[in-house]
Amino acid sequence: MATILLAAGGTGGHLFPALAIADQIRILAPAIDLAFVGTPDHLEARMVPAAGYRFEAIAATGLPRRPGPEIVRFAWLLARGVLRARRLLADLAPAAVVGCGAYVSVPAMLAARMAGIPTYVAESNGHPGLANRLIGRMADRIAVALPGTEGFFPAAKTICLGNPIRTDFTRLDRDQARRELGFSPTAKLLLVTGGSLGARSLNEAFAEVRDTVLVRPDWSILHIAGPKEVAAVAQQTGALPVGDGVYEAADGRYRLLGFCDRMPAAIVAADLLVSRSGATTVSEIAAAGRAAIFVPLAINPDQMANARFMADRQAADLVLNDLARTALGPALARLIDSPDRLAQMSAASASLGRPDAARDIALDILRLARLLR
Repeated sequence: MATILLAAGGTGGHLFPALAIADQIRILAPAIDLAFVGTPDHLEARMVPAAGYRFEAIAATGLPRRPGPEIVRFAWLLARGVLRARRLLADLAPAAVVGCGAYVSVPAMLAARMAGIPTYVAESNGHPGLANRLIGRMADRIAVALPGTEGFFPAAKTICLGNPIRTDFTRLDRDQARRELGFSPTAKLLLVTGGSLGARSLNEAFAEVRDTVLVRPDWSILHIAGPKEVAAVAQQTGALPVGDGVYEAADGRYRLLGFCDRMPAAIVAADLLVSRSGATTVSEIAAAGRAAIFVPLAINPDQMANARFMADRQAADLVLNDLARTALGPALARLIDSPDRLAQMSAASASLGRPDAARDIALDILRLARLLR
């Protein structure tokens, strides 16, 4: 039986597209086995087995930005990771290896190249990360998410297919998502999220302007602050505990969570988002056709490129992280008080969505692996 191996992890931005691709391969070719490699101490170690896929761990670390002792550790882990990946490839004999980003994909793709196994890179960001830029040079095929990203890779083997997202976005509608989350179908909903790990500066900036939203009686807020930040945000906003990691304001229109395991429903339920601009988040917002104010992580060129792509096409507003404390409130007010502008932005966002990206990439991988005629 043929196997396809996917290498991804570290953050949801790398893992969720890989899971979306795997789900589509499972639908298109049920007889094919699917396995993942990832790091042992990040969310992939928990989420991949929960999704029903085989998981193998490889220790990996990023390339240090400056010369120093960490270079030795990086080289040691890379060499050990390649050896571990080669043993795994000998055991699985995959028809193709797919790298979806994060440093764990480097040893897996290097080992596949050494073994003569076809390799595929799925790049989600407008500004590719270092891992994918390195392995993209040697991959047999590269799929990018945003137009213009092709220039980072060899043109002859690069195609723009969009960013793979979970199929939940095509199955949910706004009212259904509202009911699932316990929000009124008639009120307006603002979703605030800094990603799966949270974002302290974004949380702090929003907490200062939260009441400027709540003074409008037709708006409610779902704020996903991150597991490590939620208690501090609750203290700052005066939200009271109502469950494990769940807080609410006295009037019930402000709900604060540490983590949300129903993000597709949260995004579809929202009328407007304030968010970081990781590739998966941006693609899911576009697939749902939702307006957003993006606050990119200041040191992350990937997030800035993703946010600018949407803002340049009138599908989102962009607030710089360093200016969020002063600029976020006015940006929110301009959209909340202008339903026409909100609707136009939502329509522009929907026009950029690629809900079939996971299926298109899965088909491309199957053709590369010669498992599809």
